[in-house]
Amino acid sequence: MENVWCKLKKLKLQLKDINGFMATYQQKLCLAREKLGIIQGQIQSHMLCQDLFNQEKELLLEIAKWSNIEGQAIRHKARATWVESGDGNTKYFHAQWKMRSSHNAITSIYTEDNVKLTDPKAIETELISVFSGLMGDCATEIPCLDYMVIRDGIYLTVQQQKELIREVTHERSLMLSRLCRKRKLQG
Repeated sequence: MENVWCKLKKLKLQLKDINGFMATYQQKLCLAREKLGIIQGQIQSHMLCQDLFNQEKELLLEIAKWSNIEGQAIRHKARATWVESGDGNTKYFHAQWKMRSSHNAITSIYTEDNVKLTDPKAIETELISVFSGLMGDCATEIPCLDYMVIRDGIYLTVQQQKELIREVTHERSLMLSRLCRKRKLQG
């Protein structure tokens, strides 16, 4: 019995640590969101700073982690509520079942001609035709690149290639926007 008592005492300490960790997940999530807002504000003023982008990426990963933990905690709380209310043939159980069934069913849809369909077979037929149209038909011939045009066509000079990889500055972006407007007016 003493061994069981010792094990329970160790378990109690570990559970306290977990509880302390879980109690602060909302605070940590809010703090990470605030930091993200600050970093994104700084990115607006310093668009070429790679360090800010790296910090933003780390904060987005941290927010995803804490959001996941928050979702798990909410699911556990929902299960606890479910257990407290009982899932035996109670009024609460049937109300939850009806609500879930209504959310997971398609009872009616509207066609492109704005006709409401409620018959399950008609709904199935309409959905299949819409999604078949989105997918397209099976192609008998797959077009490929014309390598002769690529090989013999116009290509960029070394100077043009270097121009494309130069750092974008405010003055350069203004110059390019003026050049584009000028070409639109000529064309």
